[in-house]
Amino acid sequence: MESKRCIPGNKDLGYYVRHGNFLILISIFLLLFNNLIILSVSHAKNIQNMSKILIKSVVAINACFDDSSCNNGFGFIIGEKGNSLYIVTANHVVRNTNIVPGQQNSCNIKILLFNYGEQYIKAILTGTYNRQLDLALLNMKKPDGYKWTDSYYDPSPRINQKVSFIGREGKWYTPSIRGEGSIHEINPITNHIKIDINTIKPGTSGAPLFSKNGIVGMIIEDAMNEAIVSSINSIKYFVQQYGFPWELNIFKEESAKNYTTTSSKQKLPNYIKAIKLIKNKFIISVIGESHQLVGSHLSRLSLAKMNAKKRADNAIKEKLLKSPYFFSENLVESVIKSAEIKQAEILNDGKISLTFSYKFPQ
Repeated sequence: MESKRCIPGNKDLGYYVRHGNFLILISIFLLLFNNLIILSVSHAKNIQNMSKILIKSVVAINACFDDSSCNNGFGFIIGEKGNSLYIVTANHVVRNTNIVPGQQNSCNIKILLFNYGEQYIKAILTGTYNRQLDLALLNMKKPDGYKWTDSYYDPSPRINQKVSFIGREGKWYTPSIRGEGSIHEINPITNHIKIDINTIKPGTSGAPLFSKNGIVGMIIEDAMNEAIVSSINSIKYFVQQYGFPWELNIFKEESAKNYTTTSSKQKLPNYIKAIKLIKNKFIISVIGESHQLVGSHLSRLSLAKMNAKKRADNAIKEKLLKSPYFFSENLVESVIKSAEIKQAEILNDGKISLTFSYKFPQ
């Protein structure tokens, strides 16, 4: 009877148990589990750090109506113009949904700013709202001495992405790591996002839902165990459609992947044929020329190659440093160093056409 040999590197669970090496298996498992914990804690810290940035733009809202009923909720500042702040919130928080059609719907809206004392400030409805998104836009006078810091939004939410929120029971509450939720449904037709989460309570409507990269939407249904959110992309479109200011930025750690370099308003120099962004790489085609008409063909070709590389480097550097996403000089230099020649074509008169690839660091 032929005996079976155990091939090294192909050992299964049974092999370790049979040969008394169960401790080795446990060690491997603990190592993998420890790595998962490190990744989870790192991700959670990113969300907690983002909450510290966003909390400054979150406001508490109290709205009272003619029939003496009142609603409480939250909103967040999306821009300022002149001496006014603009705030988005859930429409049902600031409009009485119980009135008879045609009946007057006056509302007294008061805003409480984060870390700006306990004094409520009057706000008014802009008259612009969207029922499907349950979205309303408020306007309030900017208080003397108040400084609002631009916030961030995440335009690319994903299924199973970890998310959190700011605002519950009239306070700027943010859940702990264990209280965070995750996205389980994204509906591109209704522009709604559904969240698995059990820390949201009634009174959270209008509050921002955010990932580690910024706000992904606004909470419009605050039932426990599942929340519904209007996406930030639909909110941005709504705000800009009516000409109101939008001053939320894309978080800089993700901006390299989302940044588009081509623009119809930007005129490229005649020696640059094209610049494209493919995944996390810039692809640039540029013409290099040698102004030294004497010497061998190889020396002129070498000069043209150096000229093309310098032109490509300068073009990429200018794009990054002048972009709205504030790339650091260290990141720009690392991108420049990653240049690779993908294609070369010799032209007439000592010119050369080169295509370079520049990669963003992962």
